[in-house]
Amino acid sequence: MVALSERGCFVLRTNAGVYYDNTGARVSIGFPGLSDLIGCRPDGKFFALEIKMPGEKPRQNQLDYLDHMRSLGAIAGWCSSVEEAIKKVEV
Repeated sequence: MVALSERGCFVLRTNAGVYYDNTGARVSIGFPGLSDLIGCRPDGKFFALEIKMPGEKPRQNQLDYLDHMRSLGAIAGWCSSVEEAIKKVEV
């Protein structure tokens, strides 16, 4: 996030999943497959990045989301390092 922000991008960290609030109520946020980082480059181009540990692969629902974003004209992909993220977003 910092490296992309330093290059003029607007970046948000998204969360998806289920948690329980302080009353024990189940709260669902996001949706399955939602990318870890979404944002815009300085030129306004939208991007979605799935962040994985080295050697880890995205789940099918994450790949489906990335494919859908690309079909809409967004930059979308998965990466395991800051350098890969910068290269994907090309800033």
